[in-house]
Amino acid sequence: MGALVGTGEHDGDGSTVDDDVPTPGMVRREVEASPALNAMRAKVLGALFPESAAPERFGRYVVLDTLGEGGMGTVLRAFDLELDRPVAIKVLHGHLGEKHTARLKREAQAMAKLSHPNVVQVYEVGQVDGQTFVAMELVKGKTPKQWMEQEPRPDWKACVRMFLQLGEGLAAAHTRGLIHRDFKPGNAIVDDEGRARVLDFGLARRGGVDNDDEPDTGGVPIPVQRARSDQQQVVSLDLALTKTGAILGTPAYMPLEQMQGREADARSDQFSFCVSLYEAVYGERPYEGGTFAALMASMHGAQVRPVPKGSKAPAALRKILLRGL
Repeated sequence: MGALVGTGEHDGDGSTVDDDVPTPGMVRREVEASPALNAMRAKVLGALFPESAAPERFGRYVVLDTLGEGGMGTVLRAFDLELDRPVAIKVLHGHLGEKHTARLKREAQAMAKLSHPNVVQVYEVGQVDGQTFVAMELVKGKTPKQWMEQEPRPDWKACVRMFLQLGEGLAAAHTRGLIHRDFKPGNAIVDDEGRARVLDFGLARRGGVDNDDEPDTGGVPIPVQRARSDQQQVVSLDLALTKTGAILGTPAYMPLEQMQGREADARSDQFSFCVSLYEAVYGERPYEGGTFAALMASMHGAQVRPVPKGSKAPAALRKILLRGL
């Protein structure tokens, strides 16, 4: 999935709702009982969307435009008519199949119970006309990948500060038994105030849940089975890979055991986190390899790249990253 881009509000403090603060149900009743408010909204929507271009609806959410598309589905910018807030809507592709869609719904429901300042908040999971959607917090900002590529390039201290926030978000998910399985610089977002959030838990699964919707590869990585040339293997390293609905993650950031088709756990996310932080600090990933097979060989032999010349990052940081790998 692409990054969630837009504007939105999120307090993320996990506090409970006071008795004198309207709950979503109270707001819903007020909306239904206020013709003037409904008329005002209808007027605004009429100005935004002429009759010739009626907006698409997902229940109470009015679609404004498309933000991006990925292997799991399409991400839309929308507006919640009942709670008066912008949201992102992730509409799952129909080809995923009932079993996989049901699992993704369970994971989104689990994420909806997680409120943390460093995780993009999931608001609701629903289904309209056979289409499954996930409504979530809409955040304006850059992915860490975009943030790292800006000029002047952030120094190692700034990189560590930003990734520590993402680490807090991953740790919070792990306490709920949720494993991301595809953490990388493109699956997070940093808002304009410097607050970082992990996103795209659409590839996540519950730790300990049977993995019976994934194919038996006999220990042979699916990307290797699918590749027909070295060039295809090169392309696959930075792409999230799937087969028959099974999400494998992105090879360039995956631990060796995940590449080999074995079960991912919190340590897998730790590895992906350390690869991502290493790339942010040193400007390159720790393991060399232009093809999938070469990358696996480099990882198997623990052949970590030497520190680039001119790096100002302390040796202690490198030791920490190597331990995490």
